[in-house]
Amino acid sequence: MEEKSQAVVEKKPQEKFVPPAGAMGKIYCNRFGKIFSNISIVAAALCLAILLSSLMTGMLVIVAFLVMVLAIPFTLGLILVAVPNYFSIFQSTANIMDKIMYVIVAFPYMAGISVGAAVLSIIFMCIDRKNIPWGRLVFSIIASVIGLAALILILVGGIKL
Repeated sequence: MEEKSQAVVEKKPQEKFVPPAGAMGKIYCNRFGKIFSNISIVAAALCLAILLSSLMTGMLVIVAFLVMVLAIPFTLGLILVAVPNYFSIFQSTANIMDKIMYVIVAFPYMAGISVGAAVLSIIFMCIDRKNIPWGRLVFSIIASVIGLAALILILVGGIKL
C-alpha cells in the first residue's frame, strides 16, 4: 500500500504549440492588407485634397470678392478709412494658387499609389476567408474607386497638370 501512495506521477514534457499549416501566412497577409489599406486611404485623401484645392481657391476668390462688394456698402466706407491697403488683401489670393500648383504636380503619383495600395490590400485581406476585416475592405474599395476616378480624370484630360 505504501508503494502506491508514494508513487511519483511522471510529467510529460510540454509540447510546443504548432499552428496549423498556413495559419501564420494568413495572419501576416491580413496584417499586410491592413497596412496597404492605411496607405491607400491616406493616398485617396490626398487625391481628394488636391482635387478640392483648386476648387477651394476659386471659392476663396468668390467669397473674397463678395465680402469686398458687400462690406463696403454696409460699413459706408469706414473700412477704407480704418484699414489701409484694403484692396491689396484680396489680391493676395493669386499667390495662393502659385503654391497650390506645386502640390498638383504630385496628383498622378498619389492616384497611382492609392489604386495600387488599395488593390494589394484587398488581395491580402481576402486570403484569409474566415477573418475578413469588412470595414477595412470597404474603405479599400472606396479608396480604389477614388484613385481610379482620379486616374481617369488625368488620362481623359479633365485635369490639366
